[in-house]
Amino acid sequence: MYIYIIFYIFSLQRNDSIEIINGLYKEHVKFLVGVKLSLKFIKKHLDEVYDDIRMFTNYDEGINTYGYTVSSEWNYTRERPYKGDVINDKRRIYIHYFYSIEKGADDEQAFDKRISELCSELLEGKIVEEHKKAYSQFFEVKETPVRGRQVYYKENEIKAARKYLGYFALITNEKMDAFTALHLYRMKDVVEKAFGNIKDRLNMRRLLVKSENAGFMGC
Repeated sequence: MYIYIIFYIFSLQRNDSIEIINGLYKEHVKFLVGVKLSLKFIKKHLDEVYDDIRMFTNYDEGINTYGYTVSSEWNYTRERPYKGDVINDKRRIYIHYFYSIEKGADDEQAFDKRISELCSELLEGKIVEEHKKAYSQFFEVKETPVRGRQVYYKENEIKAARKYLGYFALITNEKMDAFTALHLYRMKDVVEKAFGNIKDRLNMRRLLVKSENAGFMGC
């Protein structure tokens, strides 16, 4: 039975994330990690197999999800202060890509609703400061004395953003099929929810630990 380090990474700074993965390789720890599709390394391989993922041979009707595995190489680095050098090597890594039909439908609906709301904000002149980056990415705004404000969709940008909706990815250094990896990763959520339920039932009280010398004390 294997023990995996299972978590979601790359919400940290990029360099910190790379250092964590390198550290796991260094210690020969088996890991299963959720990653963002926006990472160049992950997106590059996804684009290469994008048309192959949603084939019937990769479909699991039990969870309404497609799964596809890519074998690749991780650029492993390790500093050796005692020698004053850096090791650069390759390590085998497996990328599991998934497309969830239900998640895809929900994500597309939420995305289209957001685009519609952003467009309304621009047309009505109700500009939201936090949305300025999205305005610039998805719309072109023109104003003339005669026609007033005109808002145009940037169709290519919108299509590009919709392309990856419903997709997600996991990486691991242990060879396994995509759905085994997904099952293991989802077990993490089961454990986290169970722990959360325990905390709720305890009303977030500190646990009590018995000591032979001091009776009960908070831990």
